[in-house]
Amino acid sequence: MEKIPPFLRRILFWALIHAGLLIMAKLTLFLLSSIPPKAVNLDALILIVFRVEEVLVQPGRAFASVLPGERALGLLKWPIALGNSMLWGLGIAAVSRIRRSKSAGIS
Repeated sequence: MEKIPPFLRRILFWALIHAGLLIMAKLTLFLLSSIPPKAVNLDALILIVFRVEEVLVQPGRAFASVLPGERALGLLKWPIALGNSMLWGLGIAAVSRIRRSKSAGIS
């Protein structure tokens, strides 16, 4: 079995971090919204978590808006989420690699 290249390993690492953050944001949003507003008013916190979740799903949502029909979205829910996390992982890994090469003085 061949060794996974380091850059691909970083992409997968950041994609897993993104997926975990997205799941935590959705779970937090669900839990906060299930608390009755008369007990504790958490509207400001719910809006912050909602905006974070919106940013995390934006590339996947943009891709899903191009697809025709609503039925396709149900079939492609998980592949779109996987692609979204991989895209975020690629972006973060690329930015970290560029920053590392600039700090090391490599052009």
